[in-house]
Amino acid sequence: MWESSPSVRDGAGADAYAGRPVLDTALLQAIHDVNASFLRHASAILPDDCVGQLAAVLELPGPVRAIAAQCPYTLFDLRFQDGAYWRSVAAETRPALPLSGSAGAFGRAAVFLAWFLVRSGGLAAPIMLGMAPAVTEIWRELPVSDLDHVAGAVLPQLTGRWADHSRFWPALARAAQAGNAQQLTDVRLLGMQLLAADSVRAGAPAATARRGRG
Repeated sequence: MWESSPSVRDGAGADAYAGRPVLDTALLQAIHDVNASFLRHASAILPDDCVGQLAAVLELPGPVRAIAAQCPYTLFDLRFQDGAYWRSVAAETRPALPLSGSAGAFGRAAVFLAWFLVRSGGLAAPIMLGMAPAVTEIWRELPVSDLDHVAGAVLPQLTGRWADHSRFWPALARAAQAGNAQQLTDVRLLGMQLLAADSVRAGAPAATARRGRG
């Protein structure tokens, strides 16, 4: 299982990262919990054509999905790279979709986690959420009283992160099923590499059109 700190402690070059935690244990556990909620409810929330490679994990038994959820970043995306989209959400005054059931519970948890990570400062929001700097600035201005509205507005935009990536989700499913610590470390590091690639692409002019694909 992943260490209680998201510092990388295993694998090649791990010593370079030792002792440099981005999140404390409580925040990391919050990410695990929201990931677990996403994987538990994704089949009911996501349209069939948005499931993609996530099916490899969504079809696992509950206890195995819980192992898959223990990544040091969110396994879902709410267009956190799209500054123009989030400016429109922040300016929206019309009522959002009502929140109810499993979708509503997940939506509230996801946006509260994002709001809290932004306020924790440092690298938490960019690394754990893949949030672009322009989006981080918008989230800093959101009052907690707006979070229900935000959750209702953005829940239809929900996708699995890297949902069409041919390696990440199948590898995560295999590692969780095997319960192999090294395999789990390797696939979580793959996710960190994908996050880094997302950050690089976010600097390109076309990055705002991207929706978290690998």
